[in-house]
Parts: sequence; structure tokens; C-alpha cells
Amino acid sequence: MLFNHDCSLHGQICRLIVNHLTTSIAEIDIYIRNNPTGRETLKNLACLRPLSKASEGGKKSKARSVEKSRGKNGEAKTTSEEEAKLFLQSLDVEEAEYTRQYGKTIDNMGFIANGASHEARLSPDLGLRIAVMSGLSWNHSSKSKPRDWFMQAAAITVETLLIPRYRPLLLTKCPGARTLRSVLQKYFASVTPLYFLQNVMGNPTAQQEWYFPDNLTTQPDQTPMQYDADDLASCFVAAEELGGTKKDMIAAWVAQTEKDKFLLCSSKGEAFGTLESLAHHAISMLAHVSVHLELN
Repeated sequence: MLFNHDCSLHGQICRLIVNHLTTSIAEIDIYIRNNPTGRETLKNLACLRPLSKASEGGKKSKARSVEKSRGKNGEAKTTSEEEAKLFLQSLDVEEAEYTRQYGKTIDNMGFIANGASHEARLSPDLGLRIAVMSGLSWNHSSKSKPRDWFMQAAAITVETLLIPRYRPLLLTKCPGARTLRSVLQKYFASVTPLYFLQNVMGNPTAQQEWYFPDNLTTQPDQTPMQYDADDLASCFVAAEELGGTKKDMIAAWVAQTEKDKFLLCSSKGEAFGTLESLAHHAISMLAHVSVHLELN
């Protein structure tokens, strides 16, 4: 197998994803295409900058009265202000709610910059949990936080608003989401380092816990989901047509993975980060999965 020689965290996660690519992940993709989350309406975080400025005590910048630019077919392109409004409308979120949450995100980022604790990861504040576990980095000593922290703060704010509005229903309605989440939960819990807390007697007690940032609890299905390839293919194609796109998500993932500099080649004598011809051929073969699903 392609990832057999890669025992790193990155390689293990890639193996898990590949194992579920044409089953659980395909089902999740179908569900989200049929039940849009609102994320698909947001093409550029920069469109939220005027709202972010309002949360910082400044005035929301006014839209300039200019003629819309035109696309290749002559259609008017959506302006940044329209994109922001469309995104917030899709979530049923008022501008005031976004600006409040953005302000809290900036505060949370400052708190993390001063040293995040274990308690922050288990905080009842969803925005703080997402910020501390996001893996994003920012200039902690910035003298201009509104300028330097905007992109990270906007991304965290968007996720904080999005997650409660779609993920609980996703986990309830989509067996594939529950399956994949259970598999990832078990893996991350198994590689989480031990930490020690004092018990009531004052003695250190070893703890090993790992939670998803959304802190949603689900129980895996007792009976594993059995997928029929033909039925899944039909649903996938129907969902694509409903969404008005023919992009092959599986082939796109394979193409991106081929370029992954962290992949280890199958020859132990080669340096880390190289991709020899055999490994390249093996991962390219995954693209033929989509042929079975009649997506090419």
C-alpha cells in the first residue's frame, strides 16, 4: 500500500481518508450537495472586511456606486458586499451577530497568544475551542491586529457561525458522517499525549482525552453501513447535477494528493518527501475509482 511506509500522523490520516473515500466520504459529499451549508456562498473572506471593521469600533465602509464588472458571458459579477450579504442570509445571521462574534474571536486570539491552556480546549465557548485547535498561526506581537489578524479571525468566526447551523443535522441524518467521525475520534484519542491532573488527594492522575472542537457527541451506528456502489454512484451523479457542477471531487483529491510533499516513497533508502515512480503510479490508480462511479 502507498502509505504503509509512512507511520507519521500525516500518513496515518491519509490512509484513513483513502479507506473511506468511496464510501463514507462520498455519502457525506452527496448529503452536503443536497443540503447546502452556506459555506459554498462564501468565495472570498475579504468580502467580510467591512463588517469586521465595524466590530473594531470603526464605521462600516460604504459601498461605492460603481458599475458591476462583467463575466465571460456578460453576466454581472457579484460584488463583495453582495457576497457577504448572501452568505449571512444563507445562515440566517444578522450583521450585528457577525460583528459581535468577530470581536469575541479577536479577544480569543489575544488570549491564546498569551498561552493557551488545556482548559481552553474544553471551554464552553465554541469560538475559543475552534481558535485554539484550528492550527492557524498569527503574529502574536502585532501592532496592528485589525490588519494582521483579519484573515485568521474571519475564518474562525465563519466556522463558529457555521458549525451549529449544519453539523448537528449532518451527524443525525448522514450515517457516513457518523462513521468517519467515529474512526477519526478513535485514532486521535489513541495518539493524544497523556497529561496529569491532581485528584482530590493531591496526587497526579494520568488523563488521555481528545475531543473534536465542535464538542458534539455522537454514537456510532451499531450495524456498519453497507454501501451499494451503483446506488452511491447514482446519488452522486444526481447530487452533482442538482448543484450544477460536474467537478469530480475524488479525482481532484487524488490530483492534489499527488503533489503532497509530505508523502514518503515506498523505497526506504529515499529521502523523506520524495515521490518515486511506483508510488506516483499507485496513487494515480485511485483516480480510476471515479471511473467505477461513472464520474469521468
